[in-house]
Amino acid sequence: MRVMERTCGLLMSERIKRWLIVTIYVLFVYSTLYFVRPVCEFLKENTPFEQIVNVILYASLFAVVLLIKKFFGLKSISTYIFLGLTTMIYLAGFALVDIPEEKIHFAEYGVLSILVFWALRYYSKHWHRYLAAFIMTSLIGLGDEVIQHFLPNRYYQISDVILNAISGGLGLAWVYIVNYDKRLIHEKFN
Repeated sequence: MRVMERTCGLLMSERIKRWLIVTIYVLFVYSTLYFVRPVCEFLKENTPFEQIVNVILYASLFAVVLLIKKFFGLKSISTYIFLGLTTMIYLAGFALVDIPEEKIHFAEYGVLSILVFWALRYYSKHWHRYLAAFIMTSLIGLGDEVIQHFLPNRYYQISDVILNAISGGLGLAWVYIVNYDKRLIHEKFN
């Protein structure tokens, strides 16, 4: 009985830890909404801000792909094809979005979807988890835009809500790639 109580306690603390990380991430994103615009404007006036953002995002994307390959040891050719397609969609998203701040948003909602999926580990092991993570990420992205509607230096855009959802979907596509490869130890990502 005592072992079961301890196991339940550890499981609960792991759940709390994962949701706490998601909560801190979301609160950070939400709490910086007012300050991001003036900081970015300052950086645009005093640095090659757009080029810096592009270099950081493209380098981060490249690093993520390398980490996925190295850490998870993908072996299936179909997994590499899916990884390549997902990465090309992210690259196209970065290329199509003109505003550096929106490019950053595009990347941060991909990360958020991965964190939400990770936090949902104890609730479901099937496609429901992907759907729940996508819905939650999309709703958090909608919340982001609603908050911006009430800020004097920001504004609500439905296109940003869609961009956040697309980015969340791409983040989940990367999770799927990792979990799809049958040679992986499922617990590596969970």
